[in-house]
Amino acid sequence: MSMNYTVFIKDLPSRLEWQNYLDQAEIPLKLMESLEVNKYSGFVPMELAGYEAGVEIYLDEFDPNYIPEANEFVGDRKKVITFSFSSDTGPLCCAAAAAAVLARFADGLIYFDVIPQSYEQTMTEFYEFLPDAKIQLDPTKHKALLAILAQKLAGFALVGNALLYLPLGDCARGVTIVPDSRFEDFQISILVWPLVAHTEHLLLCSCPTGLNIEVSSYYIYQPSTGRCSWNYDDPGAASEIIDLATNNLVPYFESINTPLGLADALFEQFRNEQHIYDIEKTGMACAAAGKYDEALIMFDRVMAQSNPNLQFDWKIAIEERCTMIAELIKENRVEEIGKQLAEWRTYTINKCGLASLVNIAGSGQS
Repeated sequence: MSMNYTVFIKDLPSRLEWQNYLDQAEIPLKLMESLEVNKYSGFVPMELAGYEAGVEIYLDEFDPNYIPEANEFVGDRKKVITFSFSSDTGPLCCAAAAAAVLARFADGLIYFDVIPQSYEQTMTEFYEFLPDAKIQLDPTKHKALLAILAQKLAGFALVGNALLYLPLGDCARGVTIVPDSRFEDFQISILVWPLVAHTEHLLLCSCPTGLNIEVSSYYIYQPSTGRCSWNYDDPGAASEIIDLATNNLVPYFESINTPLGLADALFEQFRNEQHIYDIEKTGMACAAAGKYDEALIMFDRVMAQSNPNLQFDWKIAIEERCTMIAELIKENRVEEIGKQLAEWRTYTINKCGLASLVNIAGSGQS
């Protein structure tokens, strides 16, 4: 899921002014020296607490339809800066700090999605997540663990914090190592994301029920400890992960390596799910497999959650995508369904940095 800090502001600061705001607030964030604030759009590299980081920044003119809840408070703040980020704490911290100082020093009005926030609230979030961000951005133990796993796990490719099973096929299947700075531990989540499900970030998924291992909603328990937090200093942790991947994950990933196998597995698990991302991805997987009745069931579940009084841009986008495919199914426009899903597959692959994996063969049990 993509999240946003949105700042309404009268005038755009120069890079130097913006950096001065950060320095005055003693925030450990450095903007790239070549940043031209009034021209730049997209990912902006930054230095967070000495580590390479960054966040997506987009500039717009004020539109009363953008965040209707803000209209009565905007006044003459007719410039809009949007900081877009995923659940990774590095970009989140960059966004929070950069947005917060605009509120404090440039009379900016901050919204997190559609919720107004003060400078103090935003900086509280920054300092809450900064320790996690430091571990994610330069975690020596974390990087060492990922390097071991990438070397030992045949048939997997390292992408960020995820080890993805090859070949990529119709679904991003893998295991994600999630650092937890509170105990200098980490957690393991299982990734199963149909590529036809439109996304800019590979999202945290509910663990598959067919793994035959002990899991919480999102994380795998370590067999030797019975805890869902794993310790970097545990000498047996890497071996346990490799054993789990070899004995449990690979057979499961092989069982869902066709559109039909994937659709059946997801529908069985999520047909009664309340989490909208799991519902959407299941509906899209069913549509891609030609299981149109099941797809319509899932799309109906998306629309059943619709609340016109509580709408977010990301949720509206999900509803629009599901409505589009549902209408094409009802009109039996099969070719158009295929074209649209193929377009979203390409979008997901490119946005999630998976293009280099598309033509790599795996070493699975096909």
